[in-house]
Amino acid sequence: MLPRNIAALADPPNPWQPAWERGAILEIVRKEGQAIAALAHQPAPPFAPAPVREALALHPYHALVRGAPDWGFRLTEPQATKGLEHMVRGNPARMRGLLDGLGIVASGVEVAEATIEAELHRIDLLIRLAERAIIVEAKFGHRVTAGQLSTYWTKTAPRARTQGVLLLIDPETAPDLHPKQRGKWHTRSWAALLIALERAMAASPDDDDEDFRLFRRLLWHRVGGLSMRTNP
Repeated sequence: MLPRNIAALADPPNPWQPAWERGAILEIVRKEGQAIAALAHQPAPPFAPAPVREALALHPYHALVRGAPDWGFRLTEPQATKGLEHMVRGNPARMRGLLDGLGIVASGVEVAEATIEAELHRIDLLIRLAERAIIVEAKFGHRVTAGQLSTYWTKTAPRARTQGVLLLIDPETAPDLHPKQRGKWHTRSWAALLIALERAMAASPDDDDEDFRLFRRLLWHRVGGLSMRTNP
C-alpha cells in the first residue's frame, strides 16, 4: 500500500477543467492527415530547367557549367584583362556583353565603333566610345587605393567624358572612396560580367567560339563563380 502522500501524487484531484478543448485540436490533426494523404497521391511537379536558363540566358553550350582545365596555375589580373582585350576587340556582340557586364549603357553605334586596350599606362582596361572613355580597374584580390584611381583618371584624354569601373570578385570589398571619386566610379563583380558575356553569346551564337568559351571558363573558375571566393 502506497503512503498517503505518494498515493495523492499518483491520482491527484482534478478541481479544474483545461481551458482548451482537445476535440478541436484532434479535428485539426485529422484534417492535416487527410491533406497530406491527398498530396501524396498527386504526382510531383516535374522540374523544368528552362526558367533557370532563361533567368541567366544560358545556351546549351555555355561555358560556365563546364570544368576548367587544371594547368597548374590561375589567371593573373594582366592575363585576364589582356585576354578580354584580345577576345572582345573588333567584335560588337562581345563588346556589347562586356559593356553590359560593366554596367555601361551604350548605343549600337557606340558599341560598333568602340575600341579596347589593356595595360595602357598601367590602366587595366581602357574602352573608348565615340565621346567618352571607360576606365576599368580589375582586381582579383589586391587592394585598390584612391591614389591609383586618381592617377588613372589623369592619364585618359582630359576632355573626354570618363567613367570608372571597379571590377572586383566581391563588390563588398570596394574601398571607401573620396566623395569626389564616388560619382566617377561604380563597382561591378566578375561574376556579373561573365554572366553578361554568356547572355551576349546566347543572343549571338555565331560570334562565339571554343577559345572564347575556354577563356570564360578559366575566368569563372578563377573568381570562384557565384560564391565570390577570393582565389589567391
